[in-house]
Amino acid sequence: MNKKFQAQIMSALLVLSAASTTVVPVFAADQGASTQVVAESGVQMNDTQLINAIDKLLDAGDIKGAYEAVEQAISANPKNATAYLCKSWIQYADYMDFNKIMVSLDQAISIAPKYIDAHLAKASVLKLMNDWRAAAKEFDQVIAIDPTNEGAMKNSIALKADLGDWAGLVDNFNVQISNNPNNAEAYFDRAYCEAKLGQRTQAIADYEQAEKLFVAANDSERAKAVADELAQYQQTA
Repeated sequence: MNKKFQAQIMSALLVLSAASTTVVPVFAADQGASTQVVAESGVQMNDTQLINAIDKLLDAGDIKGAYEAVEQAISANPKNATAYLCKSWIQYADYMDFNKIMVSLDQAISIAPKYIDAHLAKASVLKLMNDWRAAAKEFDQVIAIDPTNEGAMKNSIALKADLGDWAGLVDNFNVQISNNPNNAEAYFDRAYCEAKLGQRTQAIADYEQAEKLFVAANDSERAKAVADELAQYQQTA
């Protein structure tokens, strides 16, 4: 694998450990969380009060109290997607039954299909279950909702690189280029993937564009590296 592309992949490795010392599960760690609250009538997302309450209860080891708080929230508003997200945290702390955790997360997403935090949590659980392809797909759901979500983008790229999903990676770099047409690295990375897919014409065009953008940015070192890569690629059959 090209060293520059490999470096980007390495920098995109999943970070699944939470920064706090609470027993809120690792998949609850911030990976580009949204700030949504209420998106439509009755649907509640990012119920901060409930999140803080569950965090404190779990930190105190009060699993029973945490379950009761979540059930009360659901009873008060069956469309409280955050309550189901929090329920997944409790289930993780209680007995780590990934199947039941997934049911809770799917319920949250069913209530609020664009609930980024629930999609991020589901993606992380799928990663913990070693279902990397499904995890990448879930991170892509986040990207579809918010194309600027860097956490989801980096995680999706890392997983697809490990899977050798070159076509999927092209989709990622298409989004990056759409976000920033002057993103030379994205053109270079897309060219690398296109070359892997045998898309010679597209790969050459993207290598050339990457070189042009690096030159425009006065980055002569990387411009030369791309030019060398392109020259080597053009010599192949």
